[in-house]
Amino acid sequence: MTVGTLRDQVIYPDNVEDQRRRGKSDAFLADILDKVQLGYILEREQGWDSVQDWMDVLSGGEKQRIAVRTNSLCYNI
Repeated sequence: MTVGTLRDQVIYPDNVEDQRRRGKSDAFLADILDKVQLGYILEREQGWDSVQDWMDVLSGGEKQRIAVRTNSLCYNI
């Protein structure tokens, strides 16, 4: 987890240019959050471009689901 956007956390280690090159839309990313039961974070944090210190914002379980499940299981396939 780094200081940056919500999008940065979900697509790490990629950046937004890599995301677009891979053809992964924001709707695709939202579906990933839904699959790992984190869909509510998108609204709670006011969208993909919300810049936060995610170590302070997310609970331990939310950090784990973003770091492990979204990246390893969904985004990079």
